[in-house]
Parts: sequence; C-alpha cells; structure tokens
Amino acid sequence: MKQIRYFVVVLLFFFSCSKNGDQLTHESNDCVKGFSTAKVLIDINEEVYNSDESVNAFSRYSWSSDGSDRILSGNGIPNHEVGKFPNTNNPNTISAQSVNKRFTLCPDIIYE
Repeated sequence: MKQIRYFVVVLLFFFSCSKNGDQLTHESNDCVKGFSTAKVLIDINEEVYNSDESVNAFSRYSWSSDGSDRILSGNGIPNHEVGKFPNTNNPNTISAQSVNKRFTLCPDIIYE
C-alpha cells in the first residue's frame, strides 16, 4: 500500500507543473509558492471486484477536492493481485477498513 501511495504522490507532482525552459509554469497562483495540484486527478471514483483468493471483495476508492485539500477515501481493499494471506509469515487477513486522508493542494517542491 505504501508503494501505491508513493506512486500517486509522484504522479501528482509530475502532473501538477511542467517545465518551460528554466521556469516552472503552474495551473494556479492561489498557493503561496505558486505550485498547485488543484486540477490534477480529481473526481475519481472506482469500484473494482478483486477475485484474488485472499481478497474476494470490492476495492473502493475516490479522489476528490474541496478547493483547499485533495481527499482520498476508500476501503483499503487492494485493486491488484496479492499473495496468499494469512500465511506462515503473516497471520493477518485482508479486510475492509476506513481510509480517509487529506493532502494539501499546495505541495512544497524540494529540489536536490
């Protein structure tokens, strides 16, 4: 799940601004530093049945925005193949849970 979150954050970064010579152009100037993800990957609602033997449940998630934050909601069920659970190294089962996270629309860009 951490890999999926990291992938989404990376995607948000790449889609939120584009290079124009040495200057970055931005979709919105509402943010103090000028970087905004306000129009990136919003209004996504997905429901997919995962028939994997360890899951057999619907994966539900949505991305939305309230104008100041990006909101991720879901049930925590993976929408991809998983290994067999429980197993000898992991006694846990996969079950639905409440996932509600908010992310700023004004990310800090870190240059290295």
